[in-house]
Amino acid sequence: MRQILKSYLKAYFKNWIEAIGLILFIVIIVATFAGVLSGALQFKIIYNNIANSSQEWDFYFTGRSPYKAKFIQDYYLNNIFVNQDGNVETVTDSGDSIIDKNSEWWVNVKKTCANNSNPANRTNCEDLAITKKLNDVYQNQGKMSHDGLTPSGVAYLGKFNYNRWNELLFRILKSPRLDWGFAISNELIAKSTKNDNLTLNFVPTPLIDLTNSKVANFNQLHLFAGQLPGEDNTIAVSSLFAKQHNLSIGSEVSLGDNAPSFTVSGIASTLNTMLRIEPIGSNHANTSGLNNYGVIYLPQSKIYQLLGSSWVKEREKALDYVFSTQQMVMIKLNNSDPETLLSLKKALGQVFVNPSGTLLSFNESGLAVQMQNINLQIILYAVMGSVLLGLGFIFINYAMKKEMNKTRRQIGIFKAFGYRTAELAWVFTVKFFITMLLGALVGYAISLPIQMYVNKLYTIGLLVPFDLIYIAWWFLVLLFVAMPVLFTVISFGLILLHLKLPSLDLINLASKKRITFFETFLKTITVKAPFLFRLQLSFMMRTFSKWLIVMVIFFISSLLFILQFNASDIFKQLTVRTNLIYQNSVDHKFDFGTKLTASEVKNIGGHETLQLLNVDNFRLIPTLNAEQTAQESLQNFHSLVQSIIEGGECKDLAKFASYQPIYQSIYFDDLLAIIKFVKSCGAAENLPGWLTNIEKLSSQLDQTKVKTIISFNQLMYNPTAEALGVTLPVSPSENEQTVIDDITIKGLSQTLADDFYYLPGISENVINEVINFSAGRTNIPAIISKKIAKLANLNVNDHYQFVVKNAIGSFPIAIVVKGIINDDTIRRNIFISEQAIQSYYRDAQGAIMPSFYNNLLSKNQLIQEKINLKEILMQKQSFKVTVQNLTINLFNQDLDVTIGQLLTNNFNAADVASFTNLNNVTMINLERLLLAAGMELFNNSLLILQVLNGLIIFIILAVVTTSVIDEASDIILTMRALGYRTRDINFIVIGNYILGIIFAFFAAYLLSLLIWHFVLAMVFTNYQLVINLPLNWQTPVLTGTIIATILGFAWVLAMYLIKKRKLQELTI
Repeated sequence: MRQILKSYLKAYFKNWIEAIGLILFIVIIVATFAGVLSGALQFKIIYNNIANSSQEWDFYFTGRSPYKAKFIQDYYLNNIFVNQDGNVETVTDSGDSIIDKNSEWWVNVKKTCANNSNPANRTNCEDLAITKKLNDVYQNQGKMSHDGLTPSGVAYLGKFNYNRWNELLFRILKSPRLDWGFAISNELIAKSTKNDNLTLNFVPTPLIDLTNSKVANFNQLHLFAGQLPGEDNTIAVSSLFAKQHNLSIGSEVSLGDNAPSFTVSGIASTLNTMLRIEPIGSNHANTSGLNNYGVIYLPQSKIYQLLGSSWVKEREKALDYVFSTQQMVMIKLNNSDPETLLSLKKALGQVFVNPSGTLLSFNESGLAVQMQNINLQIILYAVMGSVLLGLGFIFINYAMKKEMNKTRRQIGIFKAFGYRTAELAWVFTVKFFITMLLGALVGYAISLPIQMYVNKLYTIGLLVPFDLIYIAWWFLVLLFVAMPVLFTVISFGLILLHLKLPSLDLINLASKKRITFFETFLKTITVKAPFLFRLQLSFMMRTFSKWLIVMVIFFISSLLFILQFNASDIFKQLTVRTNLIYQNSVDHKFDFGTKLTASEVKNIGGHETLQLLNVDNFRLIPTLNAEQTAQESLQNFHSLVQSIIEGGECKDLAKFASYQPIYQSIYFDDLLAIIKFVKSCGAAENLPGWLTNIEKLSSQLDQTKVKTIISFNQLMYNPTAEALGVTLPVSPSENEQTVIDDITIKGLSQTLADDFYYLPGISENVINEVINFSAGRTNIPAIISKKIAKLANLNVNDHYQFVVKNAIGSFPIAIVVKGIINDDTIRRNIFISEQAIQSYYRDAQGAIMPSFYNNLLSKNQLIQEKINLKEILMQKQSFKVTVQNLTINLFNQDLDVTIGQLLTNNFNAADVASFTNLNNVTMINLERLLLAAGMELFNNSLLILQVLNGLIIFIILAVVTTSVIDEASDIILTMRALGYRTRDINFIVIGNYILGIIFAFFAAYLLSLLIWHFVLAMVFTNYQLVINLPLNWQTPVLTGTIIATILGFAWVLAMYLIKKRKLQELTI
């Protein structure tokens, strides 16, 4: 038996062309599969490993949401809290309030806030003062004297590490029935001003579930190496930070001369810190990638110690760092009952105006969205990889069967000599195993550059270990052991069945018994068909098994190509439809820096309206030439700056202080010159935030083509290329059983509908109905995206209730769906009448306001310099923007206010705000270009698949065509001798193969639609990702073109092989 095996293996390698063809087939499959799937699999496995110990949560929120009217004063000043059941409780056990109403500090606050003429403004002023006081207590950790707090208040806050946020949430979120668990992550961020802007994020671990005072079962630390940090000054660090700064277990980490030192005990990550993606924008460009960012994990008590340490408190000794804090509240429901979510909203409703607006869903967080895309890729690539492997298995078994047919007499003789069928089958199985193993080894080697190219996309923003070349043991075992062995075992069984014929049948070349029903049926229905067609049919029936194999192979191949093009269509949806609602000419959008804040809900003239606190006293000035419109004030300020700089005396700054900026315009460069001069006078620390931020903008602005102008209290824009808009931030009502993040209703006007927005599939009648709705809070006609429709389960004519997010009082509105933008599957877009939004607001005196807006859409080109899109996509390149007009709005100021008054008065953010500044810009066109660049990278990886797949199919068809023509050589030569032309013979021999392939193609297309229907339904159910069924006429056309091209090559090959046969071979 050993000699027989050696003989067959020698013959296998001697026929090296066929052997290389089979091995090449597996090489292509493995290279494709390993190259494009390894990155997505690795990311998924990393995520799952972290999620096993650092589990997902359901909802979260950060920062401070709007409180109910007077809640802060009732809670902190009057010691009153109303629980879920409506019962009044005291806040502190002693009965004393947290804020001391008799303190000098509170008396001064009351006196200052009394200057506001509007009572609502006075309340808001007092609430802000209380909030600031409590934040100061938190920052200093009770180590400084705090005038304004009672001793009981200080002791009470001390229980919660002086954090008012902790104690308040503990009270409102602690569920008596344990319906949910919640934890609060209080983080400290230290940003170095010298060490390449190194940013360190101190994250607490372990998190404590405040419902039961146990370690939370979500977002806990996952260790890659080492041990958990403890109270002994040990820390864990993020793996990327450790790698880039050469840190290992036991390394000492010193943060500076005046800073504490730590010992690294572990390399780790939590779920919410494994990924960090910066927003795309000129001020967020990061030329060093993530080299300047690190996460440090340590107990919460250690973070509180840092907050109270001299490193944070004594700022004059710690000028190398800028400190800030951030808090994140994570909530995990213990059951999926819809009533639980409503109970959670009710608990939050004790304190917040809009409980639904407070909550954010984990499924819509940046990390979850990234995982949705990864899971989608894995599904797509796994389906295509499985189809490819199935195709390879069928083809290699076909080749083996072909070889067995050639050696049937020998096999029959061996069986007659007493060799068992299993032994003979093993000979061919070993050849099959060698083919699979060599193909896997060479294929993986070829996949390495593909992995390097594709996997770079997965490293963007990733803070955990990730290999560009994936060498995980299980992955290699799967490729080199499991896959060859599995297919070898299946092949052994099939070969065994083929060799079970009796020895005499094998020696005499007798075939297996055939089922004649199908042949008889075909003969019956084609009895009157033309002779050539019946002759063609007889050829097909003579080699029916080969014909059937080819049909299966081409059916799978067509399905594979269609799935690949569908995958491209799906990712195109995810990219192109991100900013679908804007016309292609729209370049960017500015959102004004200050929200429209209502003091209370008032009933005026029978209608409830929102009374505004921050009435905007700026003018909107449309202009085609900003410099010409503002020429006089520009020249006046330029002359003032020149006189100050040329004088060179610091006392000349008094001229600048007396300048009245209201309704004036100045050159950006002139203001920069003043700031530079102020610094030379040593007075820079007195500059307010709005002025010091101007200097930071200089690194982001490109003024080579346009001279940037800053306007005060006037917004200059070009009406031919720009349009003003108004939006309304909302969230689902607490009565709705959904949590949907990031909903901003857009006001629709005729100008915006005609020239700026793109609303495909919405009729003119519906658009006009929406635009013409002038006022009202119920039955508001609305156009919504399909994303919103799916998330809220809405159809046309359905109703849905929202609550305005930025209202201090609850202000619900209800829409009725009039149109759904089916192509808008990515964003949560809702359009209602612009007039309706504006009708909801009144000024402080209750009077109807003139038209007001809070955003600007522009067709002007924001980025004019040449940029490398792929470098920006990888966060490795910065860029500058071209802006002609920047506007600073000074809220609620007298018209004669001077810069000197603005410098000396401590105005808060509600008084001074930048309207059109770069932090509030959405770079629509840049997003399009970046998404297109990302799509190009994806299509490049897909193109590798498509080219290799095309090569695979041609190899298959070439082998089958050669086999068919070889077996029919006598008949082909006889027909040539009878005078049949070559193309007629070719049509007779392989014509039915071509017709069958065409039918297989159409069947594959229909099956692909069915597959995608179920896959996309599963994707939405599991990942809340809305994707339309990829119906694109280009897909079947492109697939058909590829298949036709391959068939064309096969036809040419067959013609060549037929012509190659010499007529004299007929007598041989």
